[in-house]
Amino acid sequence: MAEKRVRRPKQQILEEKIQKLEDKINPLLEQKKMLEAELEALLEAEKKAKDEATMKELINWMSEKNYSVDDLENMMNKPE
Repeated sequence: MAEKRVRRPKQQILEEKIQKLEDKINPLLEQKKMLEAELEALLEAEKKAKDEATMKELINWMSEKNYSVDDLENMMNKPE
């Protein structure tokens, strides 16, 4: 004799679908957090690299003009 199928209530079906979706979403949220942290680290590294490049340009300019650090400080403190 064949077994009789038991109908599940709509609420139970919907709750199961919601649970399946949540099971898929949770790992994606964790991945998003990791990617955001990685992006933040990359942006910080980019800022540091730009700052270093600016400092190198300044050092090269000072070297070309034969300026010392004291000369540069005097130029910055001069009233216009």
